Amino acid sequence: AYSHIEASVYGENEYNSASVLMGADGSIDITGSGLGPTILAHVIYGDGEASINIGSTEGISITDELVQALVTGDGSASIGMETGGDITITNSMVSAEVVDYGHAEVDMEVEGGIVIDNSDVTAYSGSSPITSVIYMDADYFDIEDTTIEAVVYGNGTARIDLDSWDGDISITDSSILADVNGYGHAEVNLYAEDGSINIIDTQPETEENPLICSVRAESDYGYDSSLVYMEASGDIDILDSLVEALVNYEGTSYIQLYAYEDADDSGNISITNSTVNAEVVGYSHAEVDLYADDGIIITDSSDITAYSGGSNLSSIVDIEADYITIQDSTVEAVVYGDSTATVDMDAWDGDISITDS
Repeated sequence: AYSHIEASVYGENEYNSASVLMGADGSIDITGSGLGPTILAHVIYGDGEASINIGSTEGISITDELVQALVTGDGSASIGMETGGDITITNSMVSAEVVDYGHAEVDMEVEGGIVIDNSDVTAYSGSSPITSVIYMDADYFDIEDTTIEAVVYGNGTARIDLDSWDGDISITDSSILADVNGYGHAEVNLYAEDGSINIIDTQPETEENPLICSVRAESDYGYDSSLVYMEASGDIDILDSLVEALVNYEGTSYIQLYAYEDADDSGNISITNSTVNAEVVGYSHAEVDLYADDGIIITDSSDITAYSGGSNLSSIVDIEADYITIQDSTVEAVVYGDSTATVDMDAWDGDISITDS
């Protein structure tokens, strides 16, 4: 036997609404047996709105469960969680999905931390101006063996924001992906106001799984744009991982990493055995910008690359820090056509060291 909470509408008109609301002056603990779905808000056959809102003062815990807001026609699907404690999601799926036109959103706001382990947090939609978004605000993030995806199966915008206010953003053996399959914009933002950003792959590298841990923004068709933005008041560490902004047709692709010095951390960017790639397959502009208050250290067969087809100012890699160390690694700006390719490295208060081991 298992517990089951469901609000569903099986109708064919445009004004259907299904919602599940939970509020507790304490904690909310949702623990399943893996036998079946637990919390569902569905609009089936027609259009409308499906929403799940969960709020508590002391924390939200979800284990071995499916939490799903689904609209099979046009409309909006949303999942909101807010608590004065922590959100912990373990071996579970949290999914907002609109099959046709509309807006899918997952929003988590906490005063403590967000800890996600071996789970999927997803927002999927067909297409509309603002379509699939995932917003998370917390003191800190600990994400491990997890997939976080905002995907548009058409034209629109896919966006993922992770904002930490009093701690680190740690992403281990996980995939963070904003993806637009048609025309549009894909964006991933990681912002640590008072902490560091750590992106680490601990799994063995194989041909089948060359880079398991990744942070990616991708758009597929038309004149598109992709952006991966990271800012830390501390360090940014990327180990055995992939950071990529990709446009598969024409458009603009940017990766921007900024590490600022604070009282506890020196403001370094360290990239080890990893790939940081901004790429536009067709015409336009690809750019990688790395800025650190202290040092930028790129080692152990890492690749920092900007690739594009061709247009004015089309491929740029800009690296600025007190000192720059590059060992056994590649920094490359390439235009596959007629245009301009630039690699610019500036060290304000130290050396630029480029070596082989």
